[in-house]
Amino acid sequence: MFKKIIRLLRGTSDHDVSEDFNPDFYKSLYSDLNGEDPLIHWRQQGRREGRIGNIPTELPAFDPDYYLSRYSDVGIAGVDPFHHWLRFGRLEGRVAAWPADQEGNFPRLRQMIEQYNFFDRETYLANYLEDISEGHDPLDYYISVGQHNSHKPNNIFDPLIYLLNYPDAHYLGPVLHYLERLRNGEASIGDLCYASVFSDIRQQISWPGFNVQSQELKDRDRNQGIEQSEAFAQEQVLEFTIDDKKYSLVAPSADDLFNRIRDDQAFALSRLPHGFWDGLLYLSHARDTVTAKIAVLAPKLQLSDDDLDRLAERACDTILPEMGIYQENFLRELFNETTSSEVSKDHLRSVSFKWQPTVENRVFGRTDTMGGMELDQLKFFSKYFKPEHSVFEAMIWKRWVFSGDVMRLPVEARDRPVVLVGPERMAELGMRWKLPWFSHVTIPLINHERRYRSYELRYSILEQCKDAVQVAKALAIENGTKKPLIVFQGGSFAYWLIARLHKWDPSVFYLDFGQSLHIWFLDNPEVLAPWLTFHPRLIMENCKLDEFYEGLGIHLAAPFGLSMSDEREL
Repeated sequence: MFKKIIRLLRGTSDHDVSEDFNPDFYKSLYSDLNGEDPLIHWRQQGRREGRIGNIPTELPAFDPDYYLSRYSDVGIAGVDPFHHWLRFGRLEGRVAAWPADQEGNFPRLRQMIEQYNFFDRETYLANYLEDISEGHDPLDYYISVGQHNSHKPNNIFDPLIYLLNYPDAHYLGPVLHYLERLRNGEASIGDLCYASVFSDIRQQISWPGFNVQSQELKDRDRNQGIEQSEAFAQEQVLEFTIDDKKYSLVAPSADDLFNRIRDDQAFALSRLPHGFWDGLLYLSHARDTVTAKIAVLAPKLQLSDDDLDRLAERACDTILPEMGIYQENFLRELFNETTSSEVSKDHLRSVSFKWQPTVENRVFGRTDTMGGMELDQLKFFSKYFKPEHSVFEAMIWKRWVFSGDVMRLPVEARDRPVVLVGPERMAELGMRWKLPWFSHVTIPLINHERRYRSYELRYSILEQCKDAVQVAKALAIENGTKKPLIVFQGGSFAYWLIARLHKWDPSVFYLDFGQSLHIWFLDNPEVLAPWLTFHPRLIMENCKLDEFYEGLGIHLAAPFGLSMSDEREL
């Protein structure tokens, strides 16, 4: 398409009617003509709407690869980069190609980076590995592309924070500007710190106040769960409308999915749970606050939407490191997958906006009405999933905990090698399920800095998973078993892993079971999430867990030691 436009630039159409209008160009640029004569459309409507009738006579150099690498929203939208720049980008002040003056500084920038050891190769690869073409040197990529995408060359220096302190650095480039000042003895450590800009942003960000589930709704959910627990094993379809478009989340019946496992029909199931969508809502509020902060600190500085997103993500990562999803570049990699048109039909993607299943067909658990916060979260969903996409309800495993059907899982697992990809506290799963072939890839949990290290180690963990899959497949062949089962507990992080693993080797099962695995670890107080204590005896009796824990010699205290009648009194 870009080459076609260039031909139009260099030649004259046989259908030219004036210097102001080129029908071939007009049709190629605007796809919404619906068969209407382009000249008539332009005369009657297009000019009034500010549409372009012909190629502008003076155009700067345009580099489609550069434009796509700098403005990720264009690639996600799947539109022609040159079309986008002509229609929107040039009016928004987007850069069409590398500025010639900055490109001339590349050798000097490399020399300064090497002199001050300013590029951390390991950190850069941990953040941007998927952006770098195979065989491309990371420093070369950073200098030619990454720095203009506001990538961080190391863990300390944030070019966007630096630009807020020194807006004029935009012309030379923030890294070279800083290193020149460092050489001249003018730079200070404050230039590198978030605290120099975001010292008060924690107070300025208005975190959304989540609706607290009413006691009436809580009682209704508890009673319905106890009286109709068999309903959780049946199919449930949650439907909602966003901007007049109809969406649905499907929770298949327990038989549908477990029969597929029994019949050895490999598939993947990944989850984006309610906490992920809460995190996007936090991020939206942070972006508004960051934008307002920029208007005060550097009113003349113009940052792209992509830069504003990065700055908001880095602010959230500083404030809420325990969320994990704000780790540098993680959300971009995740959203590239969700918007991809190449998702396999055997990759069942699921989302949920509630923390526990409900008998009622409610999209949100905390409320049975749609307020502003709920609508905002659904709009985030509609940005990355289309009505025609098959999307499942991520509550299915918890639903089957309540119905008792989840106990079919360890039975199916014993016929095959199993790999657990999850935290260390789940390492005894193989023993508790009595699995003959079991291995464990550890996902590290929060460290002393309240940070989930798994997100920053994602590429390393991905390689560990690939090694474990290959070993499991060899065991399956050696012992004549069914296909390996790769069990995950990791939410959005597991979603990222599963998308890549299933594309790499779709011949095994990749299933994220989330917190449903906790029912086999109720003796560990760390795993007692609210949904478990909401229906303690329902879970114990339907899943026959009293006998399970007796076999382990473990006595569970209340509320799991209560009777069903006692549960009604909770």
